[in-house]
Amino acid sequence: KHQNRKKQTHQASSRTTTMANEPQSEYGLEGAPSDSKSVIAETASRAGKMAQDKLMELRTMANEGYLPIRVLAQIGGLAMIVLSILGFINAIIHLNFLVALVEVYTFLLGLVVIILETKAFPKSFEQSLSKYALFLTFVWGRGCLYFVAGSLQATQGSLADIIAGCYMILVGITYIVVGRMTAGKLSDLRKSLISQEELKKKFQEVDVDQSGTITMGQFKNLTVNMGLELNRREVEAAWMYLDKDDVGEISYEEFLSWWSSWDASDDTGGKFEFV
Repeated sequence: KHQNRKKQTHQASSRTTTMANEPQSEYGLEGAPSDSKSVIAETASRAGKMAQDKLMELRTMANEGYLPIRVLAQIGGLAMIVLSILGFINAIIHLNFLVALVEVYTFLLGLVVIILETKAFPKSFEQSLSKYALFLTFVWGRGCLYFVAGSLQATQGSLADIIAGCYMILVGITYIVVGRMTAGKLSDLRKSLISQEELKKKFQEVDVDQSGTITMGQFKNLTVNMGLELNRREVEAAWMYLDKDDVGEISYEEFLSWWSSWDASDDTGGKFEFV
């Protein structure tokens, strides 16, 4: 009996040692497959890297003293939405319904800014706004709206409202000034006597990948090749008009359509008054 008990103990010990030395199962400690864990870890790593790269890009822009004009408007729109929600709740608690009504207006205006300047909503939303408020198709028209929205926000009284309102007023002024200056410069460009053949040749020169479309950066190069110097804000303002679909690129046909729409008898720049 003693020998049998000793033998059983030895066999149990051997099995324990064997299990310890065996490679890990395909399932981890929490029951998830190990390859799934590695996929999740890799995905998280990529997402973290993308977020870090985007943050570094924005930080670089800020250090250079430049943020895209649309990003500036987006920041103001978000601030208006957040402050209006908080102000509405505070006004309802204190039974100040007139202030609550104004907060509703500022919320809607902030929402309009986000619809116009981001891709967070379907394109049909922006098209509907432009249909019933034609001035929003102008860069300077948006600037006027942002100026009014900022003025209304600033009247709400709190320090945060005043800061956000003044910020939005400055964004509106920037849109108005840049839009009008860009309209004048591109109007002069369209007055130049360039044939369609030469125009197409210059377009193809900047279309380095021969895709038939150009990006905003390539459009900047195109204006330089045609003898026109635009700063970054002016390039943005012009691009906002040309890239009507907001897809990040325009075709030669779209560019030619804008170029051909100028009326030589109109010294104000014809239809480019939309900028």
